[in-house]
Amino acid sequence: MIALPLMVRDWCHGLDSTLAAELLTCRADGWPHLAHLSCGEVVIDTMGQLRLALWAGSRGTHNLVATGQACLILASPEGVFEIRLALVGTLALPSQASGPDLQGFCLEPIAVCDKSAPYASITSALRFALHDPQTGQARWAQLRQQLFEVQVEALNRDGPGQSPLLRG
Repeated sequence: MIALPLMVRDWCHGLDSTLAAELLTCRADGWPHLAHLSCGEVVIDTMGQLRLALWAGSRGTHNLVATGQACLILASPEGVFEIRLALVGTLALPSQASGPDLQGFCLEPIAVCDKSAPYASITSALRFALHDPQTGQARWAQLRQQLFEVQVEALNRDGPGQSPLLRG
């Protein structure tokens, strides 16, 4: 098991709700696809695996299922980390009361690279502000609980396009 840096673990536990991470996946044409994630959409389970939620019909969801890999980038004044992830399985999340349906994933960290430079520090990172903090925080709390509770479902890896997630 790969140990995640403290800053990454703290973010996954929701300790910095304004910091966003980037999830990179690879499209079929070879170009990268970028998704922005909040700490409300990512948790660490008891096995040290990351559980995250993406929009069910999104390009990121399609790419992650198709390739089985992704890269999470998290930058803050404390450091810049690249975490390479291998897909373990999916998480069947309940339908959302508001907003698009989400697809959950369980990912194993397979490598962590500290991208910090010895000659400079990050003074700003990708940050956001919720328009309705009370509603947003409540939705995140519910989603984080669901990510912890749902059972991991193994993917069908018989070949490209075989997963039901890719047929939809």
